[in-house]
Amino acid sequence: MKVENNINLVIDCRMVNNSGIGTYIEELLIFFLKDKKKSLKLITNSLSDDKIRKIVSDSGRKVDIIFFKSMPFSLKEQYEYFTKLPKNVKVFIPHINIPFFVKKESLFITVHDTFHLANPEYYSKFAIFYFKFLFRMIKRNAYKIFTVSKFSKSEILKFVKVNPEKVEIIYNGYKQINKFDTTFIDPLIKQKIDDYEKVILFVGNVKPHKNLKFLVSVFNKLQRQDVLLLIVGKKDAFFINEEINTSENNNIFFTGFVNEDTLKYVYEKSSFLVLPSRYEGFGLPILEAMYFNKLIIASNIAVFKEIFENRINYFELDNENSLLSEINKLLLQDNYYKNYELFLEQFTWEISGEKHEKFLMR
Repeated sequence: MKVENNINLVIDCRMVNNSGIGTYIEELLIFFLKDKKKSLKLITNSLSDDKIRKIVSDSGRKVDIIFFKSMPFSLKEQYEYFTKLPKNVKVFIPHINIPFFVKKESLFITVHDTFHLANPEYYSKFAIFYFKFLFRMIKRNAYKIFTVSKFSKSEILKFVKVNPEKVEIIYNGYKQINKFDTTFIDPLIKQKIDDYEKVILFVGNVKPHKNLKFLVSVFNKLQRQDVLLLIVGKKDAFFINEEINTSENNNIFFTGFVNEDTLKYVYEKSSFLVLPSRYEGFGLPILEAMYFNKLIIASNIAVFKEIFENRINYFELDNENSLLSEINKLLLQDNYYKNYELFLEQFTWEISGEKHEKFLMR
């Protein structure tokens, strides 16, 4: 495919501070900004504007900022899409909050997963109605749908009934992380880690499909005073896990949102990562843990087996004895180092960016 130099591309960057999707937006934007011949226009709002402007400034580029007052998934954003988007440009929306009034041949959407449709019990009836409507609009209006795994594509075909040729699988990349700055590490988290001989790490938002109730239940059965369960991530607005909030186990520590230097630090200092998810589109924390050469335990769901194959340790989903057994095996080890260098070469944001560019810049 020929890559053109005169393409005008609008990217909605408002969710750059979200975990997962935020990394996806940031890394692809950094890649696109490297080519000064490409004309980019970036949508921001009050929550994302400072970070996006810094990314642009660091690149040495000058781009147009289209400032929205609205939040993603609001009705007001549709008005701003309609009134503020320039004509005759390609529009790249990195989530499912699709503009209703953009020409089909100009609209590119990323569907990371179909959790909303696969697990309707976690949402209100109105929310499910709105999500179904958005997916119908995606089916009708999007020229190309990007997704992040074969599993996610199969779910899109199952729930949205879209033409398979319309869906393009492009794997995520891992973030190449420079050494952390110790002056920015959260001192409370650092002290907590220092107090324990071994640290089991979880990274991700506190959402139902992350299966944290299950993980805490298993950890409470471990009864090891020298082991810390460190949960890194913020609670999602629609899900408050009371069982975890009221846990009296002092060996469980919630960090909430952490800055990038603290995240690097906890990856480096942890013993191993546990990801007990019931549903995922990809599993970025596993790639990040691999970058730090950490051992990993994950649920045996289809997407993890698709991407990571036999390179990580699996337990049977929702089987407490299975997870407990895997944790105990790793706790007996003295060496938690594993080299994933060759495997990670397949999952760079450079590769991901080039594959996106073939569609967005042609």
